[in-house]
Amino acid sequence: MNKITIIGNLGRDPEMHHSNSGQAMTRFSVATNLAIPPRPANSAKRSSGPTAPPPARPPRSVTTT
Repeated sequence: MNKITIIGNLGRDPEMHHSNSGQAMTRFSVATNLAIPPRPANSAKRSSGPTAPPPARPPRSVTTT
């Protein structure tokens, strides 16, 4: 069994879909923060993040904390 741990904030609400064969899949995005300091006294923040494609096999369980 493969296991991954994703740490971060959800970028938007998870979306559940079903494939043509009826298999449930959930799509979600994880937001990350990137601080860009244009000047030492001033900095801007930007949030962005990739969308994770659904796995070939859906997870058996999802744990949230």
